[in-house]
Amino acid sequence: MRFRPPGLQTRLTALVAAVALVAAVVTSAAVYLQARANIFSTAQNQILSGFAETLDSAAPWFGLYPTSRDLSEFSGIGDASAAWSGSIRTDTWPRSLPEPPPELLARLEKSVLPVFQRVDGGSAPLFYVAGRVGGNDAPQAAPTYVTAVFVLGEAQSQVDSLERRAAAVAVVVSALAALTGLWTARRLVLPLRRLNAAAAALVPGRPRRELTVGAGHELAELVTTFNRSAAELDRTVADLAAKEANARRFVADVFHELRTPLAALVAVAEVLEEDADSMAPDTARAARIVSRGAERLSRLTEDVIEISRFDTGRADLVIEPHDLVEVVRESLQTRGFDSRVHLAAEGAVPCPVDRRRIDIVAGNLVANALAHGSLPVEVAVRADGDDAVIAVTDHGAPIPADVRAHLFERFFKADASRGRTDGSGIGLSLAEENVVLHGGTISVTSGSTGNTFTVRLPRAGRVATADRPG
Repeated sequence: MRFRPPGLQTRLTALVAAVALVAAVVTSAAVYLQARANIFSTAQNQILSGFAETLDSAAPWFGLYPTSRDLSEFSGIGDASAAWSGSIRTDTWPRSLPEPPPELLARLEKSVLPVFQRVDGGSAPLFYVAGRVGGNDAPQAAPTYVTAVFVLGEAQSQVDSLERRAAAVAVVVSALAALTGLWTARRLVLPLRRLNAAAAALVPGRPRRELTVGAGHELAELVTTFNRSAAELDRTVADLAAKEANARRFVADVFHELRTPLAALVAVAEVLEEDADSMAPDTARAARIVSRGAERLSRLTEDVIEISRFDTGRADLVIEPHDLVEVVRESLQTRGFDSRVHLAAEGAVPCPVDRRRIDIVAGNLVANALAHGSLPVEVAVRADGDDAVIAVTDHGAPIPADVRAHLFERFFKADASRGRTDGSGIGLSLAEENVVLHGGTISVTSGSTGNTFTVRLPRAGRVATADRPG
């Protein structure tokens, strides 16, 4: 599956959300770290102050040589404590709590003031304090030391709660930023989507709605330019349509005017061709050339007039029940094709058609096969379910696929691929127009043995409307 890059709206939303997330995380982390330090600092100061007061209050009644009973007075300090003076020692230190760090005890021996150290780890940090009782400086007496540990569980709970709130704030801020980014992206992208939809809807002949956008919008100038260009395009299309209609009307009028003199010219040319044998060779050759040219011009005139009827929606359709085999056979005989074309039919094929138009279809297809293909040319007429089928097959070179795609276009010629021709290039187009008018289809297939044009006509009266727009 081909990867499709995200759109502008998605990229803008992701960018705003990412920036907001980073900002929220950095801010929350800074606030969290500062608050954490303040919480632990406050708890430690309270513990250290209370510990110092306890030592100071014990100094007046402490003697030079304290007993175990005297030292046991310090057993209630913190979550664990120990006191010692020389060889006398009392403690309430459980196995679950680590002993005071050696570096703390080393500092204690060198300081007359209480010392402290926090050890992070486990479920809550441990805060160790240690101090000397009073100012016992007598050289003959051993100093009295007290150390205790406090589990900062309450402070850790406050820090954990603060951490959860900071994470929640970061998530909420990121979500709000994503929504804001989505709203902003939609505000920027929605006019582009409307612009794209309006551009896709620029179909000649259909009503067009002008795009609107606020005067302060970033795309206001682009929308104004688009509306102006679309209006100009509408005017241009309307002008071209009017010119095309005039041109078609002019061509139709010209060929209508040519029809009468051409009929006379064809009649004269036929007379001259009949008497060509009694003329001088050069005169006879000229008479035959004029006769063929007049006949070709007459056919072209009739084809163009018929095409103009389709373009203006005036193509009439007279549907009557006919035997399609007889219609095709008569078409071949009228054009003199019956001697060069093999008609294959197993029996009558009744079908409601316009006889004149099917005559044009069969005649043009066979004329095309004779002009561009190779003998033998075969015409098959048969019934196929609800359809009647006319298949014209020649045995010429296969028509290339790129040529087949354009065969039914007006004035298209494939001279380079199928030999020279004097045709006008509208015979196949006219055949398709007549087939479609009947509600049928026409197609062409090519193989190694030749090319087949297949016409399918509905036998149940599925007829297209004749009043199509030009």
